[in-house]
Amino acid sequence: MTYIGAEPIHLLVTANDHNEQYWPFESAAWWEDPSFETTVFTPVLTERVELLRSDSPADWVPAEVLARMMRALDYEVADPAFNETDAESAYIQMETGDSHLFLSDRSNPIYGSIFDGYDGALTRIEGSISGAGLPQGWLVTKEWADEAGITTMDQINADPSLYEALDRDGDGKGEFFTCPENSSCGSVQSAQTVFAGWDNLTPFQDDNDELWSEFLARVAKGQPAVAYVWTPSKFFSQANVGVDTMWLSVEDASVLDDSNPLAIDVGTYDSQIAPDGTKGFGDVDPGTCLEGPDGCQLGWLPWNFNAVANSDWLRRNPKVAELLRVTQFSARDLSYFSAELDELDKDMPPEEVEVRVQAIADDWITANNDRLEIWIDVARSAR
Repeated sequence: MTYIGAEPIHLLVTANDHNEQYWPFESAAWWEDPSFETTVFTPVLTERVELLRSDSPADWVPAEVLARMMRALDYEVADPAFNETDAESAYIQMETGDSHLFLSDRSNPIYGSIFDGYDGALTRIEGSISGAGLPQGWLVTKEWADEAGITTMDQINADPSLYEALDRDGDGKGEFFTCPENSSCGSVQSAQTVFAGWDNLTPFQDDNDELWSEFLARVAKGQPAVAYVWTPSKFFSQANVGVDTMWLSVEDASVLDDSNPLAIDVGTYDSQIAPDGTKGFGDVDPGTCLEGPDGCQLGWLPWNFNAVANSDWLRRNPKVAELLRVTQFSARDLSYFSAELDELDKDMPPEEVEVRVQAIADDWITANNDRLEIWIDVARSAR
């Protein structure tokens, strides 16, 4: 176990508003447990890091975990709860040197990100936070898929016994649940259906919460159902992927290109083929994906959450650079963080929200302490 602070204190602690002392949360029942092996560090805080976090709840726990790890590397870190801002404001602050580090930049191979206008003065640490990328695509009832031997959306479209099992309105076509009308993900799925020639399938668009509730109810009964989901999201955290649901593949030839089959404005941006030719995404746990003839192919490009830092500051702090390189959270983790915090009462006082952030961070660190030990050790050895 790693400890931080002037006195030997476990990593499962947080700083007060002024970052002057640390205390364990009441949830830390392990504190008196003699079975925990401990490695004690007694660092001398050397440099203050202005760590900014975004206003998206999915970033709050990662920012807290990162702050604690940097303190274990002898840095004094500003409480990210008091440095919350949007990406553009963060990049301006970092470009001038007023702040050092931000979680996190959102980017996609097609849409890019706000960061692209600051390249040079700032560095985006590719592969940090979200690793290879955050998947999006279609989930299917696992029980139904296993019984029917389903692996791809193309297969469902080609087999009347499969697409008719998804028919909700009696028109002879199968419906799969998607995003509300006029949303970007809804536009992609409408174009995808035409491009792939899925003439026997129809994207059904409605309120996300209502459709998702129906999807989960069908899944719970083992009934046929297909629904789009993105990560991180509360929806993904509820899907029990790999147990109750599975990622559904598509054939490579069905991955939407920039041909704009619906002939709509900016329809070329619906493409799910990256500028380098990469089609869709399939880098997910093999136990959660139904592999089609082209392997695990979700048919959608991933989103990426990456840390961004002031370039000069990052060069002067190789330990932080290495820590950011190895620090990665799974789509399941980020979805859980997002779900737990999105569901909080909007009128909850900020200090109570932060108590919840700290408690979630405590729980995650407890469950992943071995990984954190490795990340900190790797960073500590950087020169």
